[in-house]
Amino acid sequence: MKIDPIKILLNHNYSPDGNIFFISGNEKTLIDKIKDLLVSNFTRDNSADIQKIKNIKSIDQNIGLFNGKTVFIISEAEGLSSEYLNLIEKKNDYFIFVSENSPKNNHIKKLFLKQKRGFLIECYELDKDSKSKI
Repeated sequence: MKIDPIKILLNHNYSPDGNIFFISGNEKTLIDKIKDLLVSNFTRDNSADIQKIKNIKSIDQNIGLFNGKTVFIISEAEGLSSEYLNLIEKKNDYFIFVSENSPKNNHIKKLFLKQKRGFLIECYELDKDSKSKI
């Protein structure tokens, strides 16, 4: 499913019913702002831990007895498939994939559009109307 980044910027408490996010585009500052707002919402409401990792294969599968939710910020979307997305969709953790535009991302964007609890957030340069709304 696709989410408009302006919707997130205008509602700082925006928290969609899902746990997997792919933030992509060519506007680096907007990508960082959306990522920060999502992380802030997830850690405030659920007191979740934050882990920055390189790719999905770097996730530590060991779960402690008293571990709560974790927000994984993943800098590479390599290795993602619909099967893997379906698997992590069932977890209680949050997964935020952050990647600037690349031809490799087109396949991944299509995967996210098909997911029920996965969201695609495309961050491109804002037009004048969008800037005035914000």
